[in-house]
Amino acid sequence: MAEYLRPETLATALGMLKGDALKGAPFSVLAGGTDFYPARVGPALDENLLDISALNNLRAIDEQPDHWRLGALTTWSDIIRAELPPMFDDLKLAAREVGGVVNEPLKIDMKIRKEEGELYFDLSGSSPPCQGPMNSVLATTKSSIYLAMKHIFSEVPINAGTFEPLHITDLEGTFLYAKYPRPVSGCAAEVSQRIAEAVFDALAKAIPERLFAAPAGTPGNFALGGYDPARERAYVLYFFSGGGYGGSPQGDGLTNGCSTIGISKSQLVEVLEQRYPVLFDEYSLHEGSGGAGEYRGGFGINYTVRLRRGTARASMVMDHGRFGPNGMAGGAEGGVNRVSVERADGIYHPPHLSKDQGVALTAGDCVHISTPGGGGYGDAQMRDLAKVLQDVIRGYFAQDEAERLFAVVLTGDPLGVDNDVTTALRRQSK
Repeated sequence: MAEYLRPETLATALGMLKGDALKGAPFSVLAGGTDFYPARVGPALDENLLDISALNNLRAIDEQPDHWRLGALTTWSDIIRAELPPMFDDLKLAAREVGGVVNEPLKIDMKIRKEEGELYFDLSGSSPPCQGPMNSVLATTKSSIYLAMKHIFSEVPINAGTFEPLHITDLEGTFLYAKYPRPVSGCAAEVSQRIAEAVFDALAKAIPERLFAAPAGTPGNFALGGYDPARERAYVLYFFSGGGYGGSPQGDGLTNGCSTIGISKSQLVEVLEQRYPVLFDEYSLHEGSGGAGEYRGGFGINYTVRLRRGTARASMVMDHGRFGPNGMAGGAEGGVNRVSVERADGIYHPPHLSKDQGVALTAGDCVHISTPGGGGYGDAQMRDLAKVLQDVIRGYFAQDEAERLFAVVLTGDPLGVDNDVTTALRRQSK
């Protein structure tokens, strides 16, 4: 039977190599296993393994007098974040293309055709498979389309024939039909919601009375793993959050709603603070994140997680970091997702904006996250003046944002609408 050894110190590892732990048999050195295990799906492991992934002192990038040293456990993310001279530019480029999500948007090209009472969905013009985990398996792609249609036609009951009139054309060659060994860990939570939004957008002009602007569209996956010295145990904290829903002909979007694909929102922060060595310094509305419109989008949230003791690593898979959720019928986009990490050595922003992994934290460091707001519905200059005033009084928008986004001028104390100036401004803006 093959031996599996995982030393926690370099001295122990060297001792295992010199001693009789492996009894002189051949062995493979494992530093992560991201390629080793997927390549062996099915057959049993028949080789001895020396797993060095627990030797944290091998995860370092050091400048020596006449050379640079990259430790055996150095990750592509480490290379991206490190301050390296120009001679490493090509390596940094490779890190962005190989080590995770390529820093370019993926395209979902959604075309919908109605024919004899049935709908045909064509996504063949979508981006090819990507190297990061944002590929989607076929089952997720299809179920996301079904889910979107159920959102639109909520009165239709679920039964064996509900989705029979929906036909999805061949997706071969796109990132929406991933095949082994493409990584797909982000498809269920993130790509699924982009597919649903594409369905909403594609049908917006055909049935505007049933549609709505795009929601935040991400559960905001955030994970923190580390060691708590006070309780002498390792832990993994997983947190998901809400965001704004899009505006619709029925009214403004919901604030801090659950993701499109689920009915769960976020755990109680008081419980998390009791179970893990963290403190939530902030949990508030992401003010200004609702897209402007006759019916504005709902707002996302801001939260800050501070590590109280020990060390940890943070990872996040979120979306709408580059583009906010779409508006509809002339409404504006919702606010984008924002992530920053505040450490003793400064502020760190993920290269991929809303996605990163293994971000090192020590006691006192904190992670700031703002979730997206929903898109706006309709012309913002058609918004009821009293509603704009109410939003400003409540702190949802600043006074200058009311003028810039909604063409509403507020003056006086107490604050009120200057009707004459507002009318002139709206007339001038048309």
